[in-house]
Amino acid sequence: MIVHPTGKSQSSFKEKRSEFIGILIPINSANTVAKELKYYRKTYYDSRHVAWAYRRDENGNVVENSSDDGEPSGLAGSPILGALRKKNIVNVACFVVRYFGGVKLGKRGLIDAYRTSAELAIQAGKFKPWIPKTVVQIECDYKYAGNISRIFEKNNWHILKDHSEEKLIWDVQVHRENTEQFMEEIKSAAEGKAHCRIKGRE
Repeated sequence: MIVHPTGKSQSSFKEKRSEFIGILIPINSANTVAKELKYYRKTYYDSRHVAWAYRRDENGNVVENSSDDGEPSGLAGSPILGALRKKNIVNVACFVVRYFGGVKLGKRGLIDAYRTSAELAIQAGKFKPWIPKTVVQIECDYKYAGNISRIFEKNNWHILKDHSEEKLIWDVQVHRENTEQFMEEIKSAAEGKAHCRIKGRE
């Protein structure tokens, strides 16, 4: 089952005098990760490293990234990412702050420490099932706006973004399993003259 965090969680532990602080947060974009990373670097300004990893569901594709932040390549970001993959978590970022204690941990020690820090932050968190969603863009003549709006009210659908100018152009987020039904209903409401496309599939 795919899950996502309902809020922030945090934990810490020490390994050979180095302290590792794991912080898990929900995210909605890569910009959120950059903003939070800047915040944690400022908050923990006296730390040695702030390694991180994230996973996002982007219209059915899981987008991942990670950083070792100065630790030897593959020994910090990858273990954090592996912990997120193992629990099948999406729309999440995990930051691990390291205060160096003066004792080198070695390759295996670093991998274990960063993975453990991420796992402890995950254990401290709360999660709920992730219902995959798709963003569909509707384009049609304004004269069908009333028909489409009534369909929206009946199904409790909401406009995610309005790009309308000369034509009605709406982005709508729907449960992925209902995408085909949604598009058929919109086309029917617009007498077959609405163009629907799944965003991200150009």
